[in-house]
Amino acid sequence: MGPYTLLKELQIRNFAVVAEMRLALREGLTVFTGETGVGKSIIVDALGLALGDRGDTRYIRPGQDRAEVIARFAVPAETRAAMREAAGPPGQCLLPPGAEEQWLLHRVLRAKDGRSQAYVNGSPVPLRVLRELRAPLVEAQGQHAYHSLMARDQQRRLLDAYGDHRELLDRIRECCRQWAQAQRRLQETGSGGQSGQELELLRYQIRELEALQTPAGEYAELEKTHRRLAHADFLERQCRQTLELLDHEEHGAANLLERAAGALREARDLDERLGPATGLIEEAALQTREATSGLRRHVEGMDSEAARLQEAEARLGALCEAARKHRIRPEELPERLESLLRRLEDAERGEEDRARLSEEQRRIVSRYRELAGQLSDKRQQAAPRLAREVTDWLRQLGMPNARFEVRVASRAAEQPRDAGWDEVEYQVAVNPGLPPGPLSKVASGGELSRICLALHNCGDRGRASTLVFDEVDVGIRGGVAELVGRLLRKLAENRQVLCITHLPQVASQGHRHLHVQKNDAGGTTRTSVTELDAETRIEEIARMLGGLRITPRTRAHAREMLASA
Repeated sequence: MGPYTLLKELQIRNFAVVAEMRLALREGLTVFTGETGVGKSIIVDALGLALGDRGDTRYIRPGQDRAEVIARFAVPAETRAAMREAAGPPGQCLLPPGAEEQWLLHRVLRAKDGRSQAYVNGSPVPLRVLRELRAPLVEAQGQHAYHSLMARDQQRRLLDAYGDHRELLDRIRECCRQWAQAQRRLQETGSGGQSGQELELLRYQIRELEALQTPAGEYAELEKTHRRLAHADFLERQCRQTLELLDHEEHGAANLLERAAGALREARDLDERLGPATGLIEEAALQTREATSGLRRHVEGMDSEAARLQEAEARLGALCEAARKHRIRPEELPERLESLLRRLEDAERGEEDRARLSEEQRRIVSRYRELAGQLSDKRQQAAPRLAREVTDWLRQLGMPNARFEVRVASRAAEQPRDAGWDEVEYQVAVNPGLPPGPLSKVASGGELSRICLALHNCGDRGRASTLVFDEVDVGIRGGVAELVGRLLRKLAENRQVLCITHLPQVASQGHRHLHVQKNDAGGTTRTSVTELDAETRIEEIARMLGGLRITPRTRAHAREMLASA
């Protein structure tokens, strides 16, 4: 196993009978001993508070306004990534930024209102963040400790670690990542998409406008035409009246201009200065004749335009009706058709994208089901092996009637899950004749600690964390106690183990020995912790062996136990 999570320091202030305590902790197996009632489990309770356990004002030292606990962890990079994953999805992570190797979990419990505040690396966080970070940091077992072993997810992780399913799990997680990515893209594509009914309406509107054929500028031109046709009688009267004025035999403007031009031509021969005026009148006479010819042709053609009025009115009515449906002005119909065509193109492209993404999701789900099925088969194979090994260990650990079972059941899920589709549950029977039941309902604190110890000694390759055992030695003695101690020491070869014990066989196996004692002074009770050196450790082991009367023989026995460890 590579680098593992390490609880480096635990600071406690005004917590129960502890006024102030600062514990520096190290690798390996650290044992806590002391006489009954001195408050050894308070250390576990304080650590639990730092990891998100429910706060209670009874923990606050009498006369103080607050209790505080700070736990400092050394966290390897792999576990830091798991902590951030636990604290929230990408973009919503509630942990403070940075990649610190040292993580400070700080909890303050106030006496005034019974409320508490949680901090990670100095930044305030919701209490749930501490609880979600617990799994990668600490696993505690005991009557007063958090029973992480009862969590189904932890039970599944231990089974997967035992069966060495990491490669399959990585491939399943990659499938889930790909599926989630496709789902996000599908939602983004679908957010602006159209339903089937909306698409059909869109196509209908386009067909209707295309059949109408509305070129740009048509409506304005059609309005002018209609206005002209609607006043055809007036226009004809005006045109005929104008023709009468221009083309009358005697008094028409054209004849008068020609007669005027002829008169000036005769005078121009005598006075050259009349030349320009003569030219202008001649030009006016010519233009008048041309205007008269054009106007006559126009009047003659008016009779053929009479039928066009009905056509123009029908066309205008069709355009106005279409505009009313779309709630726009008639002249905006060409732009509306272009807009609808663009929307249809985008929608059809979106439909293609959604179809492609849906097909991609189907392929991913198919692959996921294949991998999840393989993982389920492997779990079904590993479960009875793990159950047999744990059962054997439990019987060696002073639970002769124990029967441990690992149940694996598949469950349907709406979408791929990182851990596959299995639910894993550990069950145990500790008394003969009784069926196995869930750990939380059957096992006591001490039994749960021994189950945890057995599990972790069955080739555990799970997520590295600090292990805390309280009451692991309840109800055992002699050779079983020595075996428990040796297993704890072996377990501490590749992870940090903290153990509260009453047995010398267990205490002698520790790499480090801390002694908890309670002092009464001035009407105040205080608990303190002292690290024992070689000589004081012999005295403590001897006390645990012999009780009140410590003899040279018990000291010799204590030396022998420490030497053999």
